[in-house]
Amino acid sequence: QVADLAAQARFFNTHLGSWAPHFFADLEVADSSVFYAPVGTAGRVFMEIEREAFRMDAG
Repeated sequence: QVADLAAQARFFNTHLGSWAPHFFADLEVADSSVFYAPVGTAGRVFMEIEREAFRMDAG
């Protein structure tokens, strides 16, 4: 069963949107995260894309 976009947006906003962008941004610039910095960049960009996609769908 596939959730509709409204349900996906609710899940994103409730469970990921409040903390994940900050986590990935912090991971990206942490001094000790040389190995994980690219993961932080990819995660941060993914979160931005998802947030914008849900915003565009709602608009």
